[in-house]
Amino acid sequence: LVQVAEKADAGPKHGAWKLFLLGPAHHRAGRDRQAVRLLHDSLAAHPEWDSRALNYPVLATAHHRLGEADEARQALDCASKAYERWVRSLSEHGVDVRTIQWAAWVEYQIHYREARLLIEGLVQDDPRLQTMRARALVALGRAN
Repeated sequence: LVQVAEKADAGPKHGAWKLFLLGPAHHRAGRDRQAVRLLHDSLAAHPEWDSRALNYPVLATAHHRLGEADEARQALDCASKAYERWVRSLSEHGVDVRTIQWAAWVEYQIHYREARLLIEGLVQDDPRLQTMRARALVALGRAN
């Protein structure tokens, strides 16, 4: 996975994205120190990048595995703020691909859930997401 991420050509303007790809790859490979460095570099590379918060849940779990509880909590707090912002935006305005791409949103949800479970020990389903799913199915003409 690390080798694949290293070969990804994100182009010069998308260096933050490539650093983000490398961060979780190193994290999954058990190289948490490298993951933390890459994820912090990704956050710093393009502060205006709309999806930069994708870094935070992985950063939280990497810090946690390194025994850095305060850093893990700070990253999880940033992840939670981004989650709330995105869910509120989706609830109020519907789908806006400028806010976050769907594939990134799914990936974020997986990492965020994992981070919360690891650090807080509990994850509850978000009823707002269930409501959005139900509305989407109704709009598609499906009742379930």
